[in-house]
Parts: sequence; C-alpha cells; structure tokens
Amino acid sequence: MHLDRHGRHGPAPRGATPWTVRQAPAAPAIASPLDTRYDIAWLGPDGTARDAIRLGPSTPAFTLGFAAFARGTLLPMPDGPVAVEDARPGDTIGTDGDGRRLLWKGGCILHPGRRAVPLFRLAADALGAGRPSMDLVLGPAARIVMGDASVPVADLADGMNIVRIAPASAVEVFHLGFDGPHRLPVNGLDVESFWPDPAALPGQDGQALFLSMFPHLATARAPALLADAVSPDPKRAFPARRTAPPVRALPPG
Repeated sequence: MHLDRHGRHGPAPRGATPWTVRQAPAAPAIASPLDTRYDIAWLGPDGTARDAIRLGPSTPAFTLGFAAFARGTLLPMPDGPVAVEDARPGDTIGTDGDGRRLLWKGGCILHPGRRAVPLFRLAADALGAGRPSMDLVLGPAARIVMGDASVPVADLADGMNIVRIAPASAVEVFHLGFDGPHRLPVNGLDVESFWPDPAALPGQDGQALFLSMFPHLATARAPALLADAVSPDPKRAFPARRTAPPVRALPPG
C-alpha cells in the first residue's frame, strides 16, 4: 500500500520503491570500566607471602569476592586476636587445634554514594547468647554458618538486631581464602571463608580477570577446585567444623 500526498491509501506508483520501518541497531555491549582497586595477598608456591594490586570493575560479581569483614574485625589466632587488616597469608586462623592456614586475603574500599554497597551491623547476642559476643560489622559477602548451612547475612537482616547500614564515609573491607570453604570463628559467630561459586562468576569476558584475583587457585588443580566449589543455593550445605577437610598445601602452579 501507498499513502498519497493527501494521506489516502492506494496502490504504489509504478517504479516506486516500497518502504518499511527499520529498527535501530542494538547498542553495542559496553564492558564495565576497571575503576576499582583490589588489593590481594596470597601464599606463593615457595611458602612466602606475596602482594599485588589489581584493577577491576565495581560490579557485584567482583566486589562480593572481597567484602565480608569490615576493617577492625578481630580474628582468633594462636597468639591472640589479630585485626583482619593485619592478617597475612601463612597465618593460622583459629585456635584449639581447629586453625586453618590462610592462603589468600583480598580487600577493597566501599565508597558512600547513590550506588553504595551496604554493610550490616550485628548487635551483641543478635543470634543467641554470645553470637556475636560484641557488636560486629560485616560486608554483604559475609555468610553466617548456622547449623549445617551458611546463609547470606543480608537474609538475616531484621532491622532490629541485624541492621543494614549505609556508611557515611569510605570503609575498607576484606575477605579470606583457604583451600576450600571453611568456618571462621569471629566474635562467637562462624562465618564462611571465600570460595569461588561457579554460579556467581562474571560473564565469559570477565571470568579470566576475576580468577586472576586468586593466584592461590592458579594451579593444575584449579579446574577441579572450581568444579567442586560450593553449591549456588543461597542457603547451601556446609561441612561440620570438625569434619571439614584439613588444610593442605597447593602444588606449585
């Protein structure tokens, strides 16, 4: 059909080129800018601690690998509590024969603003007597071990005993990695250590960059380690503390 100059339908003039409505081409995908600094420290194959600074995007898939413990969180060690910012790869976290050798520590800074990542303040005894033993501030990546499962701290926020807070200034946060998912005793609570979740990895383009943040996994066993990673279920099963696999050295990679 053809519209003449008066807006009436009619046959198209001979030789006229038919027209159609064309859709605008889809906008090209834009990669997230590498605008966030991530500090990492890990235990090298020779047993020495190493440090590096990496740049990555500020997307949840990246940030949540680093944002479990706020600066100042005390970790139990054989010689007494140590602040998380002072822990070093090779240290033993835990006491009474239940310690785990720290293989990796990562940190970043959460900034206030419109897209600020929240923190969570747990009041003393929020989850029972001595759980935690004193007020505790955790990041959004923290998972609380409850019985035989670990639960994201955000799922436990009730606005009274566990409160979501928006920091008014920059806050340094950390996460800790071992040879698998382990329980970390923090202020009377068991908090899950970091372990890559295949279901939460960035897209194909970002996976290599994300996994480069964890050099302690860059071994011949890395594919198997990731294949055996914890279930993506938000409330996932968790091994009992005493039956968790023992700490073992990773082979040189």
